[in-house]
Amino acid sequence: MTSLVDLGSRAVDLQAHYTDAGILPRAMLAPSLWPHFWSGSGLWQGALFAVAALASIALILGWKSRWMAGIVALLLWSLHARNPQVLFAADPLLRWLMLLATLLPLGGAWNVDGRPPRSLQGLPAAIPLALLMALYGVGGLLKSGAWHSGEAVAMALRIQHYAGPMAPWLLDHPQLCEGLTWFTLAAELATPLLLLIPRWRLRVGLVAFWILTHGAFSLGLRVGIFPLVAWSAWLLLLPAQLFGKELLGQRPGPLNLGISAALLLVLALTNLHSLGWTHTPRIEAALHTVRLSQHWNMYAPQPMNREGWLLLQGQFAERPDTELFSGRHWSLDKPQDLSQHYGGMRWRKAIRAQMVDPTNRYREPMVIWACQHWSQVLPKDPPTHINMVWVFEASGPPERVTQVLPVGGMDCPPN
Repeated sequence: MTSLVDLGSRAVDLQAHYTDAGILPRAMLAPSLWPHFWSGSGLWQGALFAVAALASIALILGWKSRWMAGIVALLLWSLHARNPQVLFAADPLLRWLMLLATLLPLGGAWNVDGRPPRSLQGLPAAIPLALLMALYGVGGLLKSGAWHSGEAVAMALRIQHYAGPMAPWLLDHPQLCEGLTWFTLAAELATPLLLLIPRWRLRVGLVAFWILTHGAFSLGLRVGIFPLVAWSAWLLLLPAQLFGKELLGQRPGPLNLGISAALLLVLALTNLHSLGWTHTPRIEAALHTVRLSQHWNMYAPQPMNREGWLLLQGQFAERPDTELFSGRHWSLDKPQDLSQHYGGMRWRKAIRAQMVDPTNRYREPMVIWACQHWSQVLPKDPPTHINMVWVFEASGPPERVTQVLPVGGMDCPPN
């Protein structure tokens, strides 16, 4: 189900994010054998989305679960390679979960094949446990600064790119924000230790705690599908005793054992490197290449204390200058809802890639995409020139514009 929701959230920006007419043409990336690199057309990308969606539905139904999980995992890896600009913390977690789905007997819980339910024993069953221990434990250990002074949650809520509906109310209660800072840090650091205790009722309580906590956090912070992916990971840990069932154990085969041992080793190496406890740059580079590295540094070492927004100033022959992300009259003023100004989490990550790129090599594709998009919206009066402007602001309090930075412009190519 999670992979299906992920595909749906991406599909609305298929043309902009995954075709050669979008913000990151294939020519700007290293050549690759992944299926999403075989063609830059919207038709091909849409066909791959459809295949992944059908495989996800088959996985939900429990039909040929392991094969369907393999197809979904393959296309997910390919999709992430196609546009790394739009990835965020939910994506590596989802990649690992789909890899696990090829090892775990997911069809044993619910399937249309008529197979009896089974549970997996041994090393494969340890991987989701180790993955969650790393996610929360490493994430907690990497936090410092404002997390240790009680200010981190308030700082995170002031970043309006990610502010949720409850953020203003929470910011009006600074003592509550301070308490939530200590609560978050303590919960992350305690979770790996609690996961080691072999008591099924404690395990159920921990699953319920994090499902509720992620749901509550999403009211204050917009973090895309991360809560849904985290819920999926936690649900893997629900014990059979909760449902009053004793499932037949399924011992993993030699290949499954070998892959599981390798993945556990990868988990250890990449997270120890992330913490700085080991120095294995070549191994980490190799793991990054195959997209198995992990860096659970969300809001670590502390949230940002300033944010910026990108404005596209469209110039037209007849109509007044227009800000092209919002469609409103041109102004340097902060957009009314900065969290939705670009259209969602993946657009925000793509814009951030523009901000941190010192070479400005991604600027031209962004402008060309905006020219083509608005030429379709306004075929009788398409934009003739587009300027890119960054506005940076301290995240408060008090809020103030600290810098207005024009980064150049381009004439739009003729239709």
